[in-house]
Amino acid sequence: MATPKLGENIAREWDEEPRAPELWDALQQLKSDPMAGLDAMLYLAEAGSRLAMVYLGDIYLNAKHGVPKDVQRAELWLRRGAAEGSIEAGLGLAWLLLTSGRTDDALTEYQRIADLHHSPALFALGWQYYKGKDVAHDIQKALYYFERAKAEGHLHAANCICCIRMRPGIGLASWLRGMAGKIALTPRLMRTMFRYPNSDTLRSY
Repeated sequence: MATPKLGENIAREWDEEPRAPELWDALQQLKSDPMAGLDAMLYLAEAGSRLAMVYLGDIYLNAKHGVPKDVQRAELWLRRGAAEGSIEAGLGLAWLLLTSGRTDDALTEYQRIADLHHSPALFALGWQYYKGKDVAHDIQKALYYFERAKAEGHLHAANCICCIRMRPGIGLASWLRGMAGKIALTPRLMRTMFRYPNSDTLRSY
């Protein structure tokens, strides 16, 4: 079976990774000998591999490859990766903070990445204000971030804008505009979901 195509940003980070062959070997070793693979990953991270830091954060946060869950270690490596310039690490850190109840810190990290014009971070901010679960519900802020994410090509953001325009009580003209937008968007959305499901244009966090 072919390996699924990576999202645009992580593919870029792999292209920029100076120790990509060693990192790939460490990832494969994790499957057959988790402790040896983890040691190899730690060595690469200590040597400055940003992607190794990203993968370590994911391993510790989600208890992968038999490694016990350790949120503190996950945060340490994701913070280091983000400080070194990895968008993937920053997104992982923001998600960790959000799911740990540190909403303000999570929004700050998402905003930092959004300022780099990264559409998934813009979408994540819009989604927070749209759903109003961890922050106060604010349609205008949601629209602001969804519009910015849409401008960067994010398809789910474009769909959310249509849904906002179609919400009850806003008027027929707005509803028709939202419906027209949904109809126009659907072919591209479905095509991308089928051909490139890992695309950042579909990524929600």
